[in-house]
Amino acid sequence: RMIRLFRIMRMLRFLRLLKMMSVLVEFSDFVHTDGASTVFGLVKLLVASFAINHCVACAWYFVGNSRVEAWSWVEQFDAGARVESDALSYYLVAVHWSLTQFTPASMEVVPRNSVERSFNIGVIILAVVCTSSVLSSITAHMTLLRRLNEEQNRQHELARKYITDNKLPLELGNRLISFVRQHR
Repeated sequence: RMIRLFRIMRMLRFLRLLKMMSVLVEFSDFVHTDGASTVFGLVKLLVASFAINHCVACAWYFVGNSRVEAWSWVEQFDAGARVESDALSYYLVAVHWSLTQFTPASMEVVPRNSVERSFNIGVIILAVVCTSSVLSSITAHMTLLRRLNEEQNRQHELARKYITDNKLPLELGNRLISFVRQHR
């Protein structure tokens, strides 16, 4: 009964994570500038990436702790631990493992049986799709930011050129530059 209760609690936490993503989407409606909207889009990508890694880490721990086959990564970790492992240690190892599947990093925890290896293959396929999608989104956001900055710099340069070509007084020139900066 307790195990079922813990599983239900885990599902509720996962639903909270999904709700957090919807709150972020709703919050983005209040962002009015293009630059802030782009930065907020990048933050949403990072939060989504962490949420995916969290879910993969939890699933990796579940697979390793399921005792379907004789030897698992959890048992290997316990055998190599110098002190008694607690839930935080397992979670940190699982998140570390998950992050190494999504990035070109390495780690000493590896699949020890066919169930873990099958899960690992599925995660690698998911990681290829997610990583390529996230990288392309980040590239698009950064390109948009660069384009916005180029347009602002162009307007600033046009204002400076206008000031020097028409030999405007210093005070009027400063006011014009200030106006251009405030109304980007």
